[in-house]
Amino acid sequence: MTVSDLCTTFITSKKLKDDSERNIIEFAEAQWGLGLGSVSGVPPLFPVQKFILKCSYNIPLDDTSNNIIVRDKFNEKELYRFTEAGYLDYLWNEGRINIKEVTGDSKSNRQNLLLVIGRRGTKTSTTAIIVCYETYRLLRKIFPQEYYNMMPDDEIRDTCLATSQDQAALLFRDITGHLERSDYFKKYRNKPTIGYMQLNTQRDLERYGGSRPSIRIVASPCSGKSVRGPGNIAAVLDEMAYFFEDETSMDKSDKTI
Repeated sequence: MTVSDLCTTFITSKKLKDDSERNIIEFAEAQWGLGLGSVSGVPPLFPVQKFILKCSYNIPLDDTSNNIIVRDKFNEKELYRFTEAGYLDYLWNEGRINIKEVTGDSKSNRQNLLLVIGRRGTKTSTTAIIVCYETYRLLRKIFPQEYYNMMPDDEIRDTCLATSQDQAALLFRDITGHLERSDYFKKYRNKPTIGYMQLNTQRDLERYGGSRPSIRIVASPCSGKSVRGPGNIAAVLDEMAYFFEDETSMDKSDKTI
Protein backbone atom coordinates (compact mmCIF):
# COMPACT_ATOMS: atom_id res chain seq x y z
CA MET A 1 0.00 0.00 0.00
CA THR A 2 1.36 3.40 -0.99
CA VAL A 3 1.66 6.39 1.37
CA SER A 4 -1.21 8.15 -0.44
CA ASP A 5 -3.41 5.04 0.01
CA LEU A 6 -2.58 4.98 3.71
CA CYS A 7 -3.50 8.66 4.06
CA THR A 8 -6.77 8.15 2.21
CA THR A 9 -7.65 5.16 4.40
CA PHE A 10 -6.84 7.10 7.56
CA ILE A 11 -8.86 10.17 6.57
CA THR A 12 -11.85 8.06 5.51
CA SER A 13 -11.81 5.89 8.63
CA LYS A 14 -11.40 8.79 11.06
CA LYS A 15 -13.89 11.03 9.25
CA LEU A 16 -11.72 14.07 9.92
CA LYS A 17 -13.99 16.34 7.93
CA ASP A 18 -16.97 17.18 10.12
CA ASP A 19 -19.72 18.29 7.76
CA SER A 20 -22.34 19.07 10.39
CA GLU A 21 -24.16 22.39 10.21
CA ARG A 22 -22.19 25.17 11.90
CA ASN A 23 -23.67 27.94 13.97
CA ILE A 24 -23.60 31.50 12.66
CA ILE A 25 -20.43 32.51 14.54
CA GLU A 26 -18.48 29.50 13.27
CA PHE A 27 -19.79 30.12 9.75
CA ALA A 28 -18.87 33.81 9.82
CA GLU A 29 -15.34 33.24 11.14
CA ALA A 30 -14.36 30.05 9.28
CA GLN A 31 -12.01 30.32 6.29
CA TRP A 32 -14.43 28.21 4.24
CA GLY A 33 -17.33 30.45 5.34
CA LEU A 34 -17.18 34.24 5.37
CA GLY A 35 -13.61 34.32 6.67
CA LEU A 36 -14.17 37.22 9.07
CA GLY A 37 -10.88 37.61 10.91
CA SER A 38 -9.42 34.40 9.47
CA VAL A 39 -8.76 35.43 5.85
CA SER A 40 -6.17 38.05 5.00
CA GLY A 41 -7.71 41.47 4.39
CA VAL A 42 -11.08 40.52 5.92
CA PRO A 43 -11.71 42.18 9.30
CA PRO A 44 -13.12 40.18 12.24
CA LEU A 45 -16.55 40.48 13.77
CA PHE A 46 -16.87 43.39 16.18
CA PRO A 47 -17.48 42.16 19.75
CA VAL A 48 -20.98 43.67 19.74
CA GLN A 49 -21.77 42.06 16.38
CA LYS A 50 -20.86 38.68 17.83
CA PHE A 51 -23.02 39.45 20.86
CA ILE A 52 -26.05 40.34 18.68
CA LEU A 53 -25.70 37.20 16.56
CA LYS A 54 -25.35 35.00 19.63
CA CYS A 55 -28.45 36.53 21.20
CA SER A 56 -30.45 36.12 18.00
CA TYR A 57 -29.45 32.49 17.43
CA ASN A 58 -29.51 31.44 21.09
CA ILE A 59 -25.78 30.70 21.34
CA PRO A 60 -24.26 30.73 24.87
CA LEU A 61 -22.72 34.08 25.81
CA ASP A 62 -19.13 34.41 27.00
CA ASP A 63 -18.67 35.41 30.65
CA THR A 64 -14.86 35.56 30.81
CA SER A 65 -13.52 38.22 28.41
CA ASN A 66 -14.26 41.90 29.03
CA ASN A 67 -14.04 42.85 25.36
CA ILE A 68 -17.22 44.90 24.91
CA ILE A 69 -16.51 48.57 25.53
CA VAL A 70 -19.18 51.19 26.23
CA ARG A 71 -18.08 54.76 25.52
CA ASP A 72 -19.65 58.16 26.11
CA LYS A 73 -21.96 59.75 23.56
CA PHE A 74 -19.02 61.43 21.80
CA ASN A 75 -17.16 58.10 21.51
CA GLU A 76 -14.17 59.62 23.28
CA LYS A 77 -14.19 58.27 26.84
CA GLU A 78 -14.44 54.65 27.93
CA LEU A 79 -17.19 54.22 30.51
CA TYR A 80 -17.47 50.45 30.99
CA ARG A 81 -16.09 47.10 29.89
CA PHE A 82 -18.31 44.03 29.84
CA THR A 83 -18.30 40.35 29.05
CA GLU A 84 -21.08 39.30 26.67
CA ALA A 85 -23.18 38.09 29.59
CA GLY A 86 -22.53 41.30 31.54
CA TYR A 87 -23.40 43.40 28.50
CA LEU A 88 -26.78 41.68 28.22
CA ASP A 89 -27.52 42.55 31.86
CA TYR A 90 -26.45 46.15 31.21
CA LEU A 91 -28.68 46.51 28.13
CA TRP A 92 -31.65 44.94 29.94
CA ASN A 93 -31.29 47.33 32.86
CA GLU A 94 -30.99 50.27 30.45
CA GLY A 95 -34.13 49.22 28.56
CA ARG A 96 -32.19 48.79 25.32
CA ILE A 97 -32.97 45.12 24.65
CA ASN A 98 -36.11 43.02 25.02
CA ILE A 99 -34.61 39.73 26.25
CA LYS A 100 -33.22 39.09 29.71
CA GLU A 101 -31.31 35.87 29.07
CA VAL A 102 -29.86 33.63 26.37
CA THR A 103 -30.57 30.01 27.17
CA GLY A 104 -28.05 28.47 24.80
CA ASP A 105 -30.55 25.76 23.90
CA SER A 106 -29.88 25.10 20.22
CA LYS A 107 -33.18 23.21 19.87
CA SER A 108 -35.31 26.11 21.04
CA ASN A 109 -36.65 28.82 18.75
CA ARG A 110 -34.55 31.77 17.68
CA GLN A 111 -34.86 34.90 19.74
CA ASN A 112 -36.88 37.86 18.48
CA LEU A 113 -34.69 40.87 19.24
CA LEU A 114 -35.68 44.49 19.65
CA LEU A 115 -32.52 46.58 19.86
CA VAL A 116 -31.54 50.23 20.03
CA ILE A 117 -28.74 50.71 17.49
CA GLY A 118 -27.63 54.12 16.25
CA ARG A 119 -26.10 55.23 12.98
CA ARG A 120 -22.90 53.45 11.98
CA GLY A 121 -23.85 50.70 14.43
CA THR A 122 -23.13 47.77 12.05
CA LYS A 123 -26.81 47.15 11.24
CA THR A 124 -26.21 46.64 7.52
CA SER A 125 -23.09 44.49 7.88
CA THR A 126 -24.68 42.33 10.59
CA THR A 127 -27.82 41.84 8.50
CA ALA A 128 -25.67 40.81 5.52
CA ILE A 129 -24.08 38.08 7.66
CA ILE A 130 -27.51 36.81 8.71
CA VAL A 131 -28.75 36.64 5.09
CA CYS A 132 -25.61 34.75 4.03
CA TYR A 133 -26.00 32.33 6.92
CA GLU A 134 -29.65 31.62 6.16
CA THR A 135 -28.64 31.01 2.52
CA TYR A 136 -25.97 28.57 3.73
CA ARG A 137 -28.57 26.73 5.84
CA LEU A 138 -30.90 26.64 2.85
CA LEU A 139 -28.27 25.11 0.57
CA ARG A 140 -27.41 22.47 3.16
CA LYS A 141 -30.94 21.08 2.79
CA ILE A 142 -29.96 19.83 -0.71
CA PHE A 143 -33.57 20.06 -1.93
CA PRO A 144 -35.09 22.87 0.19
CA GLN A 145 -38.34 22.95 -1.80
CA GLU A 146 -39.06 19.40 -0.68
CA TYR A 147 -38.08 20.24 2.90
CA TYR A 148 -40.57 23.14 2.98
CA ASN A 149 -43.27 21.20 1.11
CA MET A 150 -43.14 23.49 -1.94
CA MET A 151 -43.48 22.69 -5.63
CA PRO A 152 -40.16 21.20 -6.81
CA ASP A 153 -39.03 24.11 -8.98
CA ASP A 154 -40.48 27.03 -7.01
CA GLU A 155 -38.06 29.87 -6.43
CA ILE A 156 -36.97 30.73 -2.88
CA ARG A 157 -35.80 34.28 -2.24
CA ASP A 158 -33.83 36.48 0.08
CA THR A 159 -35.41 39.90 -0.49
CA CYS A 160 -33.76 43.18 0.49
CA LEU A 161 -36.16 46.13 0.38
CA ALA A 162 -35.26 49.78 0.90
CA THR A 163 -36.57 53.23 0.06
CA SER A 164 -34.77 53.22 -3.30
CA GLN A 165 -32.84 50.88 -5.57
CA ASP A 166 -29.58 52.56 -4.56
CA GLN A 167 -30.35 52.11 -0.86
CA ALA A 168 -31.25 48.44 -1.34
CA ALA A 169 -28.04 47.97 -3.31
CA LEU A 170 -25.90 48.85 -0.26
CA LEU A 171 -26.99 45.75 1.64
CA PHE A 172 -27.08 43.66 -1.55
CA ARG A 173 -23.45 44.58 -2.26
CA ASP A 174 -22.37 43.43 1.20
CA ILE A 175 -24.21 40.12 0.79
CA THR A 176 -22.90 39.33 -2.68
CA GLY A 177 -19.39 40.38 -1.66
CA HIS A 178 -19.45 37.72 1.06
CA LEU A 179 -20.91 35.08 -1.25
CA GLU A 180 -18.41 35.72 -4.04
CA ARG A 181 -15.49 35.55 -1.61
CA SER A 182 -16.60 32.43 0.25
CA ASP A 183 -15.37 28.99 -0.80
CA TYR A 184 -18.56 27.34 0.42
CA PHE A 185 -20.78 29.05 -2.18
CA LYS A 186 -18.37 28.59 -5.08
CA LYS A 187 -20.16 25.69 -6.78
CA TYR A 188 -23.65 27.10 -6.17
CA ARG A 189 -23.36 30.77 -7.13
CA ASN A 190 -23.84 32.66 -10.37
CA LYS A 191 -22.40 36.06 -11.16
CA PRO A 192 -24.61 38.79 -9.64
CA THR A 193 -26.33 41.46 -11.69
CA ILE A 194 -27.08 44.95 -10.39
CA GLY A 195 -30.33 43.80 -8.78
CA TYR A 196 -30.12 40.07 -8.07
CA MET A 197 -27.92 37.02 -7.60
CA GLN A 198 -28.96 33.43 -8.33
CA LEU A 199 -27.73 30.26 -6.65
CA ASN A 200 -28.26 26.61 -7.49
CA THR A 201 -29.22 24.07 -4.88
CA GLN A 202 -27.53 20.67 -5.02
CA ARG A 203 -30.73 19.33 -6.58
CA ASP A 204 -30.59 22.09 -9.25
CA LEU A 205 -27.03 21.08 -10.13
CA GLU A 206 -27.82 17.39 -10.33
CA ARG A 207 -31.08 17.72 -12.26
CA TYR A 208 -30.43 20.72 -14.51
CA GLY A 209 -26.66 21.08 -14.52
CA GLY A 210 -26.88 24.56 -13.02
CA SER A 211 -29.04 26.02 -15.81
CA ARG A 212 -32.13 26.56 -13.61
CA PRO A 213 -31.08 28.02 -10.24
CA SER A 214 -33.95 28.15 -7.76
CA ILE A 215 -32.55 30.52 -5.12
CA ARG A 216 -32.47 34.25 -5.80
CA ILE A 217 -31.20 37.14 -3.68
CA VAL A 218 -32.95 40.34 -4.73
CA ALA A 219 -32.39 44.04 -4.03
CA SER A 220 -35.52 46.08 -4.67
CA PRO A 221 -37.07 49.46 -3.82
CA CYS A 222 -40.14 49.24 -1.59
CA SER A 223 -43.14 48.25 -3.66
CA GLY A 224 -46.01 46.01 -2.67
CA LYS A 225 -46.43 44.84 -6.26
CA SER A 226 -42.80 43.91 -6.88
CA VAL A 227 -42.46 41.62 -3.86
CA ARG A 228 -45.56 39.49 -4.44
CA GLY A 229 -45.19 35.86 -5.48
CA PRO A 230 -42.06 33.95 -4.46
CA GLY A 231 -41.55 32.61 -0.94
CA ASN A 232 -38.88 34.31 1.14
CA ILE A 233 -36.49 32.58 3.51
CA ALA A 234 -35.37 36.06 4.64
CA ALA A 235 -36.81 39.52 4.10
CA VAL A 236 -34.93 42.67 5.07
CA LEU A 237 -36.82 45.97 5.32
CA ASP A 238 -34.20 48.72 5.46
CA GLU A 239 -35.29 52.21 6.60
CA MET A 240 -38.87 50.96 6.97
CA ALA A 241 -39.90 54.18 8.76
CA TYR A 242 -39.63 55.86 5.35
CA PHE A 243 -41.88 53.39 3.53
CA PHE A 244 -44.92 55.56 2.74
CA GLU A 245 -47.22 56.42 -0.14
CA ASP A 246 -46.48 59.42 -2.33
CA GLU A 247 -48.10 61.25 -5.22
CA THR A 248 -46.80 58.83 -7.82
CA SER A 249 -47.31 55.50 -6.08
CA MET A 250 -49.83 54.05 -3.65
CA ASP A 251 -48.08 50.74 -2.92
CA LYS A 252 -44.98 51.93 -1.05
CA SER A 253 -46.34 52.17 2.49
CA ASP A 254 -45.11 49.96 5.29
CA LYS A 255 -48.63 48.50 5.56
CA THR A 256 -48.71 47.57 1.87
CA ILE A 257 -45.23 46.00 1.99
